[in-house]
Amino acid sequence: MGRDWRRRRITACPGRAVCYLAALMNGLPRVSLLLLVLAWGSATALAIQWPWSRSKPAAPKAEAKEADGQDPEIDLRAVPRQSLEETLYVPPKAGKIDLPVYPYELLKQRVTGEASVSCLVNVEGTVVNTRVIRASRPEFGAALAAALEATKFGHGTREGEPIASVLGFRHAFTLRPHGGRGEEDLQEVIDLLERAVRRPQTLGRARDLDRPLRAKERKAPAFPPALLGKGVEGEALIEFLLDEQGRPRLPRIVSATQPEFGYAAAHAVAHWEFEPPTARGEPTIMRVAVPFTFRVD
Repeated sequence: MGRDWRRRRITACPGRAVCYLAALMNGLPRVSLLLLVLAWGSATALAIQWPWSRSKPAAPKAEAKEADGQDPEIDLRAVPRQSLEETLYVPPKAGKIDLPVYPYELLKQRVTGEASVSCLVNVEGTVVNTRVIRASRPEFGAALAAALEATKFGHGTREGEPIASVLGFRHAFTLRPHGGRGEEDLQEVIDLLERAVRRPQTLGRARDLDRPLRAKERKAPAFPPALLGKGVEGEALIEFLLDEQGRPRLPRIVSATQPEFGYAAAHAVAHWEFEPPTARGEPTIMRVAVPFTFRVD
């Protein structure tokens, strides 16, 4: 029994193998050889467990575990890069998002603010619904929604298959340029507004033009999706200033049978382009009014 007890203690506590070995070899020479073997085996086991080896561990394999009927959890560190797009959700990408039109009356009063709008993009990349999440003024929310409705997106994907997606956008309407498209000449627009308000007699008249206005680029406004599903038709009248380079400036909603028609038409006009207007051979700035008709095809 005594020897068995000592053998179990030596095996369970390999850190004390040397001490037991010395004591037992002095007192019990008959078991010295056996104890020497046990001590050597324990030290070998410690050497194997100690992290002295510098060999690189094998790369982990990607494993998907399902729990309680939920989607499998995937260790992304082990998933090859080329398969991530086939596994994850990839949001839609917009080719070009034009800045929303600054509402004329708010710009005239120097009112600033911001708006946040979400939009639903279908598998074809078309915005089929918008919702104003937050807006400091209703006009800011409507202007941002009109800009998104006129934007063409790519479709989102999940596991490589096209899906509809909900996106969120925020825009700050400020009088300070922040690097967006069309804002590098914000001060020029403000100066033009001052001229139109305080010195309207300096603007050119249609009868003084050397030739009729000719559009170089004119895209039809997007039909507001909120009204498309209801089969609502209507009209809008937009007035703007055409500058000396042929760029529409400061579009203003004169009238609209539905507010959505007015914002859609104003956003479309802001991105038109005309041949530079001239009067008596000189570049001029003139006021232009354009009617729009929205019909369901």
